[in-house]
Amino acid sequence: MSLRRLPVYILADVSGSMRNDDIKPSRFIAMQNAVRGFIKQLPSDLKVGLVSFAGTAALNVSPTTERRGLLDAVDAMFMARGTAIGAGLREAIAALPARTVLGNATKPLDSNPPPAIVVLLTDGRNNRDLDPIKMAALAKAQQVKV
Repeated sequence: MSLRRLPVYILADVSGSMRNDDIKPSRFIAMQNAVRGFIKQLPSDLKVGLVSFAGTAALNVSPTTERRGLLDAVDAMFMARGTAIGAGLREAIAALPARTVLGNATKPLDSNPPPAIVVLLTDGRNNRDLDPIKMAALAKAQQVKV
């Protein structure tokens, strides 16, 4: 299957530790710059979405080919407390085609959901509910490469 046909979610850590300046000017700004650069080099017809996470996860942009809104959402991200990597993965998986959220997990709506990609950018360890390793296994079972 062509990469152009797979939706891509960028999953961005916006936790307080991203404020650290061991990467100049900060991890947060470096992450935003990396995400902007990544988005700009992708094929224009590739659908890209954005999920951010700190103590909770938020769907910032559903997969779209419209880059201006996506880049604006990257600019609008802000830091918060906590690192909920598992919740971020769940949010990204659940927002993909043919999937839904059930309690603290996701479930494919059919037995063979279309493949997708999640690009995870984080500097930390999960310190909230939902084990990211279990969520990554769930992603794999649903044809989502993390």
